[in-house]
Amino acid sequence: MTTQQPQQPVDPVTAFWRDVMARSGMPMPSFPGAPAAAPNGAAAPGYGWMPTPEVMKRMQSAWFDAMAEYADQYMRSPQFLESMKRSMEQAVGLRQQMEEFLKSSMGASLKTAGPGATTEILSAIARIESGMRTEMASLAERLSRLERAAGVPEEPKAPSATRKPAKPAAK
Repeated sequence: MTTQQPQQPVDPVTAFWRDVMARSGMPMPSFPGAPAAAPNGAAAPGYGWMPTPEVMKRMQSAWFDAMAEYADQYMRSPQFLESMKRSMEQAVGLRQQMEEFLKSSMGASLKTAGPGATTEILSAIARIESGMRTEMASLAERLSRLERAAGVPEEPKAPSATRKPAKPAAK
């Protein structure tokens, strides 16, 4: 007479792996850590505890199918869809805030200069250039006087940037 033991509740992880093993065609070990036999009852060559390559491929296929099904269920869940909706609304809101900020605060500072401002800038540059030329000429004269006083022989002057270079002599 055989007495049946009451079945213990199965946790989700164990249920998942039993489902994977059942789909792969590999028998479930009778106790944790027990070696699994190949489907035809023979041990895999060289590795008595290893399943055959076909069984491994079926296990892999079952694993991928189970994970795809789980991912599909998760992505269709109301919690995930609500989370995605909130995320998209926040992204759109952030983009609108950035556009408003750029239009309001940056728009005033990036206005183009009018024609009057351009002529003022060019005349200021011309005044600065004129002052620099005058100062450079003054420094060149002062340097020449100091060199003469020190007895340094005078070097030939390079053509000035304002004068046009002499044309080469015709042969």
